[in-house]
Amino acid sequence: MYDDTEFGTYIENYIGYKDEAFVFSEIKRELQEKATLNRAIKSIEDFEMERAKDKLTVSMTVVMQDGEEEEVTVDV
Repeated sequence: MYDDTEFGTYIENYIGYKDEAFVFSEIKRELQEKATLNRAIKSIEDFEMERAKDKLTVSMTVVMQDGEEEEVTVDV
């Protein structure tokens, strides 16, 4: 969806890594960096990830510049 744009992450680069803490920290870093490119987003809070077999669930609260908050949960 975000090919050839500055948005999105490269989560597929981490497939096969055994160090779960490293993978989680890199995904979090990428998401926070990319969020700052969107002028409507003020911050990302309450960031959590949970791995269950081949599925990764990412949850966060996206805080918009107008103060509105959106809870986001995505299975990857």
